[in-house]
Amino acid sequence: MKLIEARPNSTFLQKLIDRYQFYHFQNGVVAKSIPNGKIEGWIVIDGQLELLDSQQNQFVPVEGYGFYPMSKEVNLFRIPEGLICLNIKMHLTVLSYPFFHGFFQHWRELSTASLFDEKSFASIQALSFLQQENIDTSMLDKALERFFKQQKAVPKLSQIIVFMMERLNSSTKISDLANTMNMSTKTLERLTYKHFSLSPKDLWNIIRFGITTAHLRREETQKLIEALSFGYYDQSHFNKTCKKITGLSPKELFSQMKLPTNDLLFDGD
Repeated sequence: MKLIEARPNSTFLQKLIDRYQFYHFQNGVVAKSIPNGKIEGWIVIDGQLELLDSQQNQFVPVEGYGFYPMSKEVNLFRIPEGLICLNIKMHLTVLSYPFFHGFFQHWRELSTASLFDEKSFASIQALSFLQQENIDTSMLDKALERFFKQQKAVPKLSQIIVFMMERLNSSTKISDLANTMNMSTKTLERLTYKHFSLSPKDLWNIIRFGITTAHLRREETQKLIEALSFGYYDQSHFNKTCKKITGLSPKELFSQMKLPTNDLLFDGD
C-alpha cells in the first residue's frame, strides 16, 4: 500500500480542500473509514472500488468518479484486486457552494469529473500530477480554484463550519454559535439537519474528533492526553468519544492505522 499526500498551495483553496491523496493498493484489501469531518471525492485511475451497502449487506461497485459524504459511522470499503486513485479530501465549507447544495441527499448523483475541465481531467488519468514520490499541486489547484470561483458561495453555511473548526474548546456552546449567526438554537438545528444531516452537537463532535485524531496521528510521540487541548474534558471523555464513533479504544484505533492518514483502518499486519 502506498499513500502520497500534499496540501493545496492556493490560499483560496486551503479553506476548501484539506489535502490531495494518491493511493496505490497493489493487492485486494478491505478497510474501514472512520468519521473525519471531511467530504471525500475520488477519481479511480485503475482498478475497482466497492462500498458496503448496508441495506443489501454486501459490497457493491461504485462509479470511478464520485463523492462520499461525511458520516458519523464507520464504513467499510473493498478493493477486489488493486487500485490506483486520486482522493480529494474536502472541508465541509465546500457545502456552501451551489454545486454541493442538497449534497447529503444527492451525493450519489454527483461526479468528481465535474470539478475539472477536460484537459485537467485527462492529466489526472495520465498521472501527470505526480512527480516521482510527490504530488504536483499546481494543476489540481488551478483547476479546482477555477471551478469554485465560477460559483458564488452561501456564507452562512461556511460560517458554521469555520466557527466549529476554530472553537473546539469544550466551554463553547451551541447557543454561542446560534448567537454569532443571529438565529435561534432551533433555527440552527434545522439548518444543520438540512445541509449536514446532523444536529449541531453531532456535527461539532465529528469535526473535533477528526481534527484531534489527525493531530495525534502526526505527532506520534505525543500522549493521548494531548486531546484535552482540543476540547475534551479529560482522557476518559476522549476515550468514550473514540469508542462511540469508531467502536475502538484510542490504542486500538491508532494500531490499525497502517498508512500516514488518520481515517483508514486495516485489520491485522
